[in-house]
Amino acid sequence: MVLLFHYTDENSMLGSVSIMMPIHFQNSLYLTMLTQAVDSIERELLLRKQNKKLNIMNQIMLTRTRNGIVITDENGITTEFNEFAQQLSSNSREVVIGRNICESPITGTYFKEVLEKGKIFEDEELQFFDYNGKLVVCLFDAQPIYEDDKMIGAFGQFRDISDRHFLQRKFNYLAYHDDLTNLPNRRFINEEIENIIKEIKAGNKRSLALLYIDLDRFKVINDNFSRKEHLTV
Repeated sequence: MVLLFHYTDENSMLGSVSIMMPIHFQNSLYLTMLTQAVDSIERELLLRKQNKKLNIMNQIMLTRTRNGIVITDENGITTEFNEFAQQLSSNSREVVIGRNICESPITGTYFKEVLEKGKIFEDEELQFFDYNGKLVVCLFDAQPIYEDDKMIGAFGQFRDISDRHFLQRKFNYLAYHDDLTNLPNRRFINEEIENIIKEIKAGNKRSLALLYIDLDRFKVINDNFSRKEHLTV
């Protein structure tokens, strides 16, 4: 009695199962048992094949993503630390894997809340310095990982927004300072005066002095000379 088994999603034979016995022991139940055994083998093989594909896809995603990925088990032990996370933190995978993420001075507090209370964090701004002393600004997300309603770990990801942060800071500076002299401009002074007046009205002890200088015919200089010459004047 011989039965073949193969992947159920494709017609390729993987092997066979056979039972040999004396003819006087022949029984139809053996065929049923053999059929069930083959079905179990095929399901297990298909599951392993699908898990292998899923693992390959996960590795591709972890490698290709431009986000730093950190995954831990239910005890906070780091099980995954992708390449971009290594670049952002200046820590190697070999150093981080196997360590408790709750000990991290950057994300430890967040992961502790996730693992102990099941909290979810989104777009938390983190600032830290890399190995070269450069400021890194990231948005950080973290959430628990569940399997059948049981927490089995935590997932965290970093999105590097350093360029956007520095550009925004530059825009904010230029909005309140003269781009040539780097001195506070009219908008800055007006807002500062308004804020001080509000504090004084609220009963806070603040002092305010305003000196206003008006130069006659200065507009003529502005209209006839460049700004650089105007500063010299």
